[in-house]
Amino acid sequence: MTGNAVTAPSDGVLAGFGVSPGGSVQPGTAVAEIWSTDVMGVTFFVPEDDRAQVTAGSRVRVEPDGDESAAYEGTVTMVSAVAEELNGETVYRAAAAFTPDDRAAFGMSVFVTVGEEELPAERGGRK
Repeated sequence: MTGNAVTAPSDGVLAGFGVSPGGSVQPGTAVAEIWSTDVMGVTFFVPEDDRAQVTAGSRVRVEPDGDESAAYEGTVTMVSAVAEELNGETVYRAAAAFTPDDRAAFGMSVFVTVGEEELPAERGGRK
């Protein structure tokens, strides 16, 4: 913040404020959360049987629900080491980043495919 102006290191979408109107902050304090529009992300779940084949750096296809023409190539950025339960199945949470175009939107429903296997994605998508 410089005077009354708040600046950010990059362009993006304002996702929320970390202070109340009229509140005071110290220099260097984060006052807002900004989601980048240069790179977007999606979280998805990897079944236990496929965990060894999906690692950071794996390529994925991110396809918006109902729009095959807007598919994006992405890269897995993280696979959790901790298992979770999803609909009675053991899965690992994973994340992938992709470069969006003007059709991509935060919160859109997508299908994530690694190789030939479609994996369940969380609703959303931000990085």
